[in-house]
Amino acid sequence: MSTLPAPLQTALNTYKTNYAAYKVSGNAAYKTAYESALGIINRFMTDASSVTTKNDQYLKGFVDSYETTNQDIVDLHNKSRKIRKEGPAIQDELAKSRIMHQHQIATVNDTGLYIKAGVVIALVVVVGIVGAL
Repeated sequence: MSTLPAPLQTALNTYKTNYAAYKVSGNAAYKTAYESALGIINRFMTDASSVTTKNDQYLKGFVDSYETTNQDIVDLHNKSRKIRKEGPAIQDELAKSRIMHQHQIATVNDTGLYIKAGVVIALVVVVGIVGAL
């Protein structure tokens, strides 16, 4: 199944068939036929290029017009583009910060536990000494 327009597909098939026949037989009629098909193909490509250029110009004009009449939306789009670009890096920094903070809390909690145990032992020793007097 071809996605090409039918006239172009027909011209391509005609070109291929007649070119191969000319190369095999050398018959000038085949050469005329494939050159004619090539002319149709070239005109189709020129027309398609022209339409594409006109569409590009129309779209550029539309975007330029849109940007001047809807500056708030354009600004919002630019901000969202910046967020999409910088967001992952900020998210990574946030994750690193959370991991470091959790590690610091865990370290502080362990140290606090050792200090509390040391204070309890010191109190027991002091109470034992005072009680022995």
